[in-house]
Amino acid sequence: MKKAIFERWDSNFADYEWRWLFYLERLTDGSFTLSAEQELIKADEGDEPLEVADIPGLREGADIYESFMTMIASNECGIDLDDIDPVADVVAELDPVVGDQFRRGEELLERRASQAQRSDDARIDALVARHQEAIDELTAGLDHTPEQVGGKSLFSPRDRVRRFLECHLRREEKLPSPEQAIDLVLGAGRLADALSPEAPESWIKVPYRRVSVPRGTGGICPFCGNEFRGRPVSPRWNLHCQCGATLDYLGMAWLSDQ
Repeated sequence: MKKAIFERWDSNFADYEWRWLFYLERLTDGSFTLSAEQELIKADEGDEPLEVADIPGLREGADIYESFMTMIASNECGIDLDDIDPVADVVAELDPVVGDQFRRGEELLERRASQAQRSDDARIDALVARHQEAIDELTAGLDHTPEQVGGKSLFSPRDRVRRFLECHLRREEKLPSPEQAIDLVLGAGRLADALSPEAPESWIKVPYRRVSVPRGTGGICPFCGNEFRGRPVSPRWNLHCQCGATLDYLGMAWLSDQ
């Protein structure tokens, strides 16, 4: 059974008019196929309707909701939809349970993503726990005394390298070599020796090690060893570390001395 679940008329400044029709079809195996057709009402001779690929194999209302919202927002359709209830009512005519799931699609997708994140976090936590002995061995010979800079007590070299190793393990799911880890985190020497004389009063300012990968850029916090990535939308960007430091786009890390 195939039903039209949504219709939208539109036009532009050139006085062209068209209509989008979105269909949901239930197949004999219980799955659903989402499709869309554009009908040209007023257009130039020779114009062809835009085509959108069907989405088959849908079974749960949340998946139909996600596919429908993606389809109407696509470059081909470009439709904004504020009220999902009328569409859900039509989906419910095909299957009441699926229609209810469709109506609660955003909530169900968020719940699914949250569950998947918790599962992945637990897997990564277990991975880090299995590598604690290796991390202990890699950092055993490093100074464990907290560094004093100005009036602030900061993480020790050993703690900073440990933090970096754990961050790297969580991101890459493998440990770097000891030489690489120590060079990346401690290669600039003592923090007190790297202080910038241009720092305003009550601020600690030191260079940080930048890191770059194909899909992001970021740095290693010189104060705690946390490695994190950002994806700047402009040349001027800042990254904020969980220890309270700010890593600016000029390659300097700032931390309040208070």
